[in-house]
Amino acid sequence: MMNQLLEARLSDLARAAERGSTVSTVFLSPEERADAEDYLTRNLYRYAVFGGYEDAERTMILLLPDYMDHSYVNWDDYFVPVAILTSGYVGLSHRSFLGALTALGIDRSAMGDILLLPFGAVVFVTPSIADFLLSVPSPLERVGADKVKVVNQEGYPSLTETIANYRRTYEAFSDVVASARLDCAVGSFARVSREKAKSLILSGQVYHNHKAASRPDATIAEDDVISVRGVGKFRIVSLKLTQKERIRIEAKRYI
Repeated sequence: MMNQLLEARLSDLARAAERGSTVSTVFLSPEERADAEDYLTRNLYRYAVFGGYEDAERTMILLLPDYMDHSYVNWDDYFVPVAILTSGYVGLSHRSFLGALTALGIDRSAMGDILLLPFGAVVFVTPSIADFLLSVPSPLERVGADKVKVVNQEGYPSLTETIANYRRTYEAFSDVVASARLDCAVGSFARVSREKAKSLILSGQVYHNHKAASRPDATIAEDDVISVRGVGKFRIVSLKLTQKERIRIEAKRYI
């Protein structure tokens, strides 16, 4: 079921768009985005979605007035990337960067994806948060045990190219399952029995295409995204029938 606060916020934004304004959500999780797109599509609202790069997980949705075409959207008005440069001598995780940013009082909804890169990280933030991070001196001086420097496009000229060339890292996964059912896939991904997989689904610990799953017998298909709490997220690449009439599942596990 869709979050009532999200639905109310979308309704307010839709009314503003109908009056001729271009308005945006905060950064949404994949689950929130799926619910929001269902609501907007069902109510025939015009909108655009972006998170700063292809395959972004956390995205903003921009509600558009009837006269506006998607091609005229300037996303820089709604969020911008900033680079966090590290020394390169300390291993820092996604959690390290997120923890340092939230410790400054920055709400998660004001931040998009955090891209881990050889020089440190890129984080997509609202313009006001970018101004805050880029103030002199910057409030973000350390991430974990490492001293860092926050810069924008002027301080890191190849930032746009770096983002354009970014590719998410995956780990290949392959297994043979009894059938193309959700509980079979979950059991394979989590390395548990089919009965345990059913229990995970029925207890709300599985998301299928960014929505809470409730049917163990739901059919899975190529390009589906399945998340299992405490295990990880997987995107199905292919499902092929074996000679023994079982299903070989090839997937990519998000790292």
